[in-house]
Amino acid sequence: MVDGEKGWLELDDVKLMSGEKSVSAGRKFKTYPVVSKDTNEDGCYLGVFGPGYAQSLDKVADLESRIGKKFAQVMWYINWSSEFPADVCTGLAEKGYIPHITWEAWINGDKASFNLDQLLAGKWDGYVTTWARAAKAYGKPFFLRWGHEFNGNWYPWSIPLNGNDPGKFVKAYRYLHDIFKKEGATNALWIWSVNNASYPDEDWNVFLKAYPGDAYVDWVGIDGYNFGHQPGFDYGWNAFADIFIDAYVAIVQNIPDKPLMLSEFASGTVGGDKVKWIQQMGADLPVKFPALKSIVWFNIDKETDWTLDGDEKVAEAAYSVFKDAYFCSSGDDLAGIGPKFRKNRQKYVEALKPMLAAEEKSTLSVGKLKKALKIDGDLSDWPADAAVFMISREGGIAAEGGDAWKDDADLSAKIKITWDADSLYLGCDVTDDSPLVTKFKNSDSWQGDCVEIVFGANLKDDPKRTSFSGDDFQMLLNPGNGKDLKPILWNMATSKACKGEGLSVKTAQGYAFEIRIDWTEFNNVKIKPGAVYGFNLAIDDADAKGSRESQALWFGKKNFYKDPSVWNRIKFTE
Repeated sequence: MVDGEKGWLELDDVKLMSGEKSVSAGRKFKTYPVVSKDTNEDGCYLGVFGPGYAQSLDKVADLESRIGKKFAQVMWYINWSSEFPADVCTGLAEKGYIPHITWEAWINGDKASFNLDQLLAGKWDGYVTTWARAAKAYGKPFFLRWGHEFNGNWYPWSIPLNGNDPGKFVKAYRYLHDIFKKEGATNALWIWSVNNASYPDEDWNVFLKAYPGDAYVDWVGIDGYNFGHQPGFDYGWNAFADIFIDAYVAIVQNIPDKPLMLSEFASGTVGGDKVKWIQQMGADLPVKFPALKSIVWFNIDKETDWTLDGDEKVAEAAYSVFKDAYFCSSGDDLAGIGPKFRKNRQKYVEALKPMLAAEEKSTLSVGKLKKALKIDGDLSDWPADAAVFMISREGGIAAEGGDAWKDDADLSAKIKITWDADSLYLGCDVTDDSPLVTKFKNSDSWQGDCVEIVFGANLKDDPKRTSFSGDDFQMLLNPGNGKDLKPILWNMATSKACKGEGLSVKTAQGYAFEIRIDWTEFNNVKIKPGAVYGFNLAIDDADAKGSRESQALWFGKKNFYKDPSVWNRIKFTE
C-alpha cells in the first residue's frame, strides 16, 4: 500500500540479491493505478460489472490497465438462493472498491420462484432477516440494488407482471428496507433503479409512481443500453444523451435530494461508431448530466459486444475519456457522497434549464385552401401562401441516431400545410439519399421511411400535459417503396387506415409525398379559424439497412409521439 494514499504500486518483478548476483523471484504483480483522494465534488465515479469480476479482481485490474483509471465500485448479481457475500465484499473493500450487489429476487432466474405477494405475506422474512444480519456484521458501506428495472416487463417484481402495480412495488420495497433498518443494517446504501424507458409505455407504468420515498432511498439508478442494429435486439443506434435524458430530467425534477448513477449501461457495436459514442458520452456527462455521480459499465459480450476492452480502438477511446480528472476512483469517497450532493442539489436543478427551454415555441399560421388540390405527388400546384417550414441538419433535431443523420443530402425536408373544411393537407418534399426504403406496414411504418404527425384536436386540453388525451392523435404517413408497397396513411389512435389519400413519387433528390386526411380521423374536429392547436412532425429515415437509422424532428424531442408538452403550435386562418 502507498502510505497516505489509496491504491497500489506496480511491481513488474522482484529480484533477490545474493552478493553480486540477482535471482528473479519469478513473481508478477498486477497493475493497480495509484488512487489519490478524490476532491472533485463535480466528478463522476467509475464502476464496472463483468463476469466473475467481483470474485477475481485480477480481471478488474486488467481492464483498469486498459482504460487507465481505477474503478470506485464493482457490481455483480446475486439471487435469493445465496447468502450475504461477506468474503467477496471484504475483498473488494480491501482493494478500495465499494461493493454493489444487485439482489435479484428469484431462484436462479426462475420467474415462478418469487412474487411480491409472497414477500408481503412474510414468506421470505427468515431469509431476508438472516441476510440483513450478515450485512450488518460486514459493517462497511455497500450498494444494495433490489427490484431493478421494475418498469420493464421481464422480471417477477415488475409492475406489468403478476398482478403488480406501483403501490404494491412501493410496499414491497419499504417492507425489505424496514427489515434491514430493524436489524441495524444501515451500512446498506439502497439504490432505487429504473429502466430508462418503460415497457409498456403507459401512464400506469410511469416509474415515478413507484418511488418508495426519500426515507427509503439513498441513490437513484438508471439502466439503459445502446443496442444499435444488433439482430434480435434492433432498437436503432441511439446516442448516449438520447438514451438517458428523459429519465434523468424527470428524476432531477422530482427527486432532487438523491444522487444518481447509471447502474447499468453500455453501447453495442452494430450500426454505428462505438468509439464516437464513448467520446460523445465523455463530453455530455459533465455538461448535460452533472447529477450523475457514478456510472457502471456493463462489460460483457452478451446480447451484443458491450465490452470496453474487446476492441483496441474502443479501449483507446475509453482511455482518452476516463483519463480526465472528472472521472474519479475512490470507493470511500463515493460511499459518502450523499451530503455533498444535497449541498449542490440546486445547482443540478438549475443545470436543467437550458435543456428544458429547448427551442422557443412559435405559432405557424396555416391558410385555408381556396382551390381544390389534386393528390398526385406533384407539389407545384400548391398555393403560394401555403404554410411552409423546413427541417435541416443544421437547425433540426436528431431525435434518434446521433451521427447517423449525416447532412442535408442524407435527410432534410420542405413541408407545406393547408386545410379546408373537410381535410388537412400536407406536402412533403423530402431530400433523402436512399429514398423510399421501407418494408413495414400500418403501425410499424415508423421503422422505415415515414412521415409522422401529431395533432391535438381539443382546444381545452392543457398544452403542458405530458401524456395523450382522447383528442390527441398520431398519424403514420408511409410513402411506400415505389414498387409493391403502396402509400399507407395509418391512425395510431384507432389502429386503422386513415380516411384520405396519399401519393408519393421519387424525385432527383429523394421523394415527394402528398397527403390528404379527413377531419373525421381527428374525432370530427370542427376547426375554429384563429385558434391555436398543438402540432408536430417528424421524418423517419431508413437508408440502406432497411430499418430506421435516424429521425428528424421539426420541434421538441424524441418522445414527441406521447408528450404533447413538447409540440409546436399551428393556427388555422381563413
